Amino acid sequence: MNDTFGKILSIWIGCVLLFLLPISFYAGEQDRMEKLYLLTETSYFVDSVRNTGILTTAALEQFEKKLSLLSGLYQIEMEHASSIYTKPQKEYTIQLDCYYTKQILEQLKTTGEYRFFQGDFFKVSIVERKNGFGKRIQNLFLGNEGFSEGVVTYYGGMIRCEME
Repeated sequence: MNDTFGKILSIWIGCVLLFLLPISFYAGEQDRMEKLYLLTETSYFVDSVRNTGILTTAALEQFEKKLSLLSGLYQIEMEHASSIYTKPQKEYTIQLDCYYTKQILEQLKTTGEYRFFQGDFFKVSIVERKNGFGKRIQNLFLGNEGFSEGVVTYYGGMIRCEME
């Protein structure tokens, strides 16, 4: 009886080591590759906007299409900050005028483009709304429950060129 239990236990441990651990490892690798892909596509999109000074509906739709190919569900959040310089009596003051995703999308719907001025700041954040395949497999094997929504990647910078 003791010998049978030992054999069953060793077979079970062998199955875990031969099958489940490599699957968990490759699921983690897939998750890391998705994050690298997200960072690459986000930087390409933001740099395109920064170089031209204009965001078009077609460029945003193409970026959304690239994100939809991944196993997770991601949301794009954009931020546009513009510096306003004013000179009161003695010294200059700088105020930031910020526009967020909702205002940017409204402008895109009405005119089809969103223009920036040289020196403005543009930032895109990618927020994960649903776990991808790799995280689900890891959560299954590691026993992690729940989902923590958060920023996967972000990229931004100053607009170099203006269209007007």
